[in-house]
Amino acid sequence: MATSNHTMGLTPDELRKGLAEMPEDIREKLHWLYGYGCTLGEMRLLATQMGFEPETIKRVWRGSQAHATAKFLERLDELRKRVSRQQVEKFAVTEVTDAIWRACDLAMAEGGVVAIVGPTGSGKTATLRQWQAANNHGRAVYLDVPAPCGQRRLADALAMALGFNSQMSKKGHEIYDLLNKSVTSRNVLILDEIGRMLPNGRGHDVSALEFVRRLHDANGCGLVMSMTATSHRDIACGAMSGYLEQLLGRFADVVVIPEYPMAEEVEAIVRQYVPEPTPELLTAVGQFAASGAGRLRSMCAALRRVAAAAARSSQPVTVTLWLAAVAHLQGQNRFRGTLIKPRR
Repeated sequence: MATSNHTMGLTPDELRKGLAEMPEDIREKLHWLYGYGCTLGEMRLLATQMGFEPETIKRVWRGSQAHATAKFLERLDELRKRVSRQQVEKFAVTEVTDAIWRACDLAMAEGGVVAIVGPTGSGKTATLRQWQAANNHGRAVYLDVPAPCGQRRLADALAMALGFNSQMSKKGHEIYDLLNKSVTSRNVLILDEIGRMLPNGRGHDVSALEFVRRLHDANGCGLVMSMTATSHRDIACGAMSGYLEQLLGRFADVVVIPEYPMAEEVEAIVRQYVPEPTPELLTAVGQFAASGAGRLRSMCAALRRVAAAAARSSQPVTVTLWLAAVAHLQGQNRFRGTLIKPRR
């Protein structure tokens, strides 16, 4: 594959070779810079944020210590600090998020395979993205699995997540070879909603999941696989379980998120938006969270709205404001995707 097929101008394999002789601390920083550039998706954007020409950055990645000047490394450190500040979001540490975080740490430290199981809207994606942002120094690669997803579509999506252009050659064997050269034991692949890789009425084709398992076995990368309880049941006990025996045998940890959040978890999240909530507000939010499975995502959206409204009006967050935010959110969801035709 040609180097120009990558958005950063060189492949992960070329990067590793170029940095092989760099001091370890500088090598780690440059891996981070490369990983951050991949998340931006354009070398031009990275060059602008660094304040250096793209060719200068690429020369450093190719091992030119002459170009890795004190000024270059100083700019890199400043960029990391800026990005770190931008990535600090409303994120509550709870028993659930801590369990997911520890499972991801296990996948990174030992190259293990872990499963995160929970209902839609339970905070899986938010926690995984937060962990990925904290560990995005060329290591953690997040992929929202496309639907439906067979082996080839997965390979294409992974290649793009690793920074390769969507216009690259479409020969299957080249894509698979590219991934085998690009993914190593220092990587963690975060695959969100792997249930989209299941056949879903298309026979017993589990080649996408088997491809991920073989990629892990061959290269020693960590795997974090997020799924619903239904998908986990299909993988462990369903019609495809016999075909996925080897994958199941590699799970080092399975984190099962409760269908409904605990009161302590709800309170911790509320306090990220409302530092001093009243007991009445906590009760109202708790009732909403317990009113259906996977309500955490909607709960956080309503909390963001109510906190912003209170800040604009310099008023405390009340139960009345909370109920208004929930009503607005439910109204949006009801009409989302509905085409309203004008009268004639």
